[in-house]
Amino acid sequence: MTKKWLKEEKVTYLPSNNTKGLTAIQGLDYVAHDDILPFNRGNNCPPEHPCLYHFLKCAHLSKVSKLGPHYKGQPNLYKHPWLKVYDVYREISENIKVTVIPAFMGIKDNNYWWRYTIRLENLGTETVQLRHRSWKIYPKPGAPIRKIGRGVVGEEPVLSPDFPFFQYSSHISLQSSSGYMRGNYVMEKQDQTTFKCKIPNFSLESTIDMDIKNDTID
Repeated sequence: MTKKWLKEEKVTYLPSNNTKGLTAIQGLDYVAHDDILPFNRGNNCPPEHPCLYHFLKCAHLSKVSKLGPHYKGQPNLYKHPWLKVYDVYREISENIKVTVIPAFMGIKDNNYWWRYTIRLENLGTETVQLRHRSWKIYPKPGAPIRKIGRGVVGEEPVLSPDFPFFQYSSHISLQSSSGYMRGNYVMEKQDQTTFKCKIPNFSLESTIDMDIKNDTID
C-alpha cells in the first residue's frame, strides 16, 4: 500500500478513571487472526516493535530454542477489558473482502461507546477506489439511524492488485446498551463505473467479559 494510504496504528479506549476523552496506545491495532503473517524464525532476526515488550515477554533462556525466542503475554495484557474482542465479522462481495472487529470501550456521559476496526481487501484484478459509505445503525431498543458520507476517515483509499489492503478504525456511541450495524461501500472502477460491496452485519455488545459498572466514567 502506498504511504498515502497508510494509517498510523493506535488503539483508543476509555480508561476506567475520571480522565476525559479517549486514551490511545500508539503503534498497534486490532487484526483478525487469519490476516496475521507468521513470524519466520529462520531469519534469525527477532521482531522489532515499540509495543512488543509492553504486551509480551521472552520465555526463560532455558526454554529458548535455536530457532529463536518464545514469547508469552505480559500479566497486564489480560487486565484490560478494552483489549477484549468478542467477535470478527466478514463479508465478501464483488471481490472486496470486508472484515470488521468491534470492541466495547466503556460508558461516558450516559452513552455506550464502541470502537470498530475495518479492513478492506481487494481480491480482484481491477483497481478500485472507495468513494462513499452508507450505514444503518440499529440500537436496542430504538429507531434505526442512517449515516451516509464520502470516503472513510476523511480519505478515499485506492485498492489495487499491488496494494490491495486498507484498514481504519472509528467509533460509535449509543444510548442503548446494545445494537448492531450494517452497511455498504460504493466503489469506483477505473472506467468510472461504480458498484456496492457489503459491510457485514456486526453486533454492538456491552456486557462481554466485563463489569459495566467498573468501566463507567463519571
